Amino acid sequence: KRPPCRNVSTADLDRDALLELLDADAAPALDVRLSLKQQEAALLCALQTQAATEDARYGRLLVLTGGPGTGKTFTVREIVRQWAFRGKRVQLACPTARAAAVLSAAVTMKASTIHRLLRYNPQSDAFEHDSLNPIEADALVIDEASMLDMVLASRLLDAVRDDCVLLFVGDPDQLPSVGPGSLLSELLTSERVPRVCLTAIFRQDPTGDIARNAQLVHQGISPRYLRRYAPSELPLSQRPGGCVLVQTATELEATAVICTLLVDWLGACGYNVLDEVQVLSPRKAGCAGTNELNGRLKRRLNP
Repeated sequence: KRPPCRNVSTADLDRDALLELLDADAAPALDVRLSLKQQEAALLCALQTQAATEDARYGRLLVLTGGPGTGKTFTVREIVRQWAFRGKRVQLACPTARAAAVLSAAVTMKASTIHRLLRYNPQSDAFEHDSLNPIEADALVIDEASMLDMVLASRLLDAVRDDCVLLFVGDPDQLPSVGPGSLLSELLTSERVPRVCLTAIFRQDPTGDIARNAQLVHQGISPRYLRRYAPSELPLSQRPGGCVLVQTATELEATAVICTLLVDWLGACGYNVLDEVQVLSPRKAGCAGTNELNGRLKRRLNP
């Protein structure tokens, strides 16, 4: 029997209680870690997808994890396709509306927020779906599960039918939950929950500077694969690529360099600066903040 959850204290479930709640069977984790060349990417993706779909076919609970560009969405789309082919009623949900919109576009199937899936009623401050009125679904996919806290997770699990298959998808290194607890972390810590960890990168060259530097940052190490330039040494005649570090003495100089990079380097190399380039700053105020940068770039790009 699933215990109801109405506050933070009762939502702070330990891993064993959560597993009992799901009646999950022990299963070994499958960690796909293969070195690949560019031409082997399609084959590896097929192997990863097959591994995940086999677990999703025979288990009631599966966790699918992986970093950006490792094929999580591709794998989810294949799992959902197989479920639909076998006549299962599939529901897709995410903690946020933005994530639901992205998932809907990627899988070409309607996805909703978890609150909408549970039919939250603001007047009564309650969900229509619970243990007495479970969600009508044979299979349920929860994407961006790293943002799912224990309070909402308990309400969700309370509304899942006993024979429903659950697939939690997420990147444990992405944004954590705002509320108390983290369902994805608890599931990944347990050795009783089957999971597929996608590690091969398909979105970009896994041997490139960006992928290698990202791995170093993930390990707490400063990026090593950088081409360093002084502001006066920028190779404006060469097509940019990989990771470039331009060291400036002041924020004002950094702002001028950013404008030069976009207009005189990227723009001159054929990039559509307005559609293909993003500029990020850690703050809004200051001469290198987003407000100042937007004003300067607007004057250069759209005078």
